[in-house]
Amino acid sequence: MKYNIKLEIAAPVIFLMTIVFLLFATWLEPRIEHVDQEFLKSNIGKNGVLVVDVRDEEDFYDGHIKGAINFPLSDLKIKAAAAALARAGLTKRTAIILYCERGTLSEIFGETLVREFGYSAQQIKTYSGGMKDWLSNPNNIISQE
Repeated sequence: MKYNIKLEIAAPVIFLMTIVFLLFATWLEPRIEHVDQEFLKSNIGKNGVLVVDVRDEEDFYDGHIKGAINFPLSDLKIKAAAAALARAGLTKRTAIILYCERGTLSEIFGETLVREFGYSAQQIKTYSGGMKDWLSNPNNIISQE
């Protein structure tokens, strides 16, 4: 009888400990840093830093941040995505600043790089304001090349 009582107590304790561990592990998981316009401006063109527009090609050619390359989020879903990332210069040794229209797609792109392609969250940053924020400043340069 004592054995059953201990088991009845142990099971909930083990369950709670598992929940606490999972929450703690999630909290410790590295997060992708959000950066502002000034950070982006100070890093465009720096050696070892790649600015990536994750919008589709049409939006990219309608206007993008000068110095950025285009790698649409949808291209991460193709079978040869890892090779395409390497060809585009998105290596695991490169500092990467991602942006989209408002910041949502770039965050998804960054999380996908970390989760599915083994990139480090520390090497990836997302420009939270995206093109919308960039265009709010008339002094910012856009390109249509």
